[in-house]
Amino acid sequence: MPSPFLEEYLEDVPNDFPKRNELTILVKDESSYGEPMHLLFGSPMEIQNPMEEMCQLCFHGFDYLQYDIDSDPEVAFLRDGVQDWQLLLQLDCDNNLDWEWGDSGMLYFWIRKQDLERQDFSNVWCEMQCS
Repeated sequence: MPSPFLEEYLEDVPNDFPKRNELTILVKDESSYGEPMHLLFGSPMEIQNPMEEMCQLCFHGFDYLQYDIDSDPEVAFLRDGVQDWQLLLQLDCDNNLDWEWGDSGMLYFWIRKQDLERQDFSNVWCEMQCS
């Protein structure tokens, strides 16, 4: 069961994921320069590289450092599933909460759209990026 906090923001959003994926909820005001940027859904504020391909490879048991979906025939069949991944939650370093992810990093939680639709959080993937 989704939380009441999430339900409040999603109640008017149709259950089609192209529109839902555009929904961005900032827990902190994005105009507050230097403040942590915690994010629910939307587009991640990547510190390093995009993570959707990494999620797809790791989810299927492949080391993303050893395989390239675009050039390795062994994993090319996974290419179509990359777009299934969407950001669920981004947690920034936050001094108020005594959170520090590496050197000014962020935690990103990714979920496949079909899993979110079923409210199945058993396959959420977490990635940490830092500078």
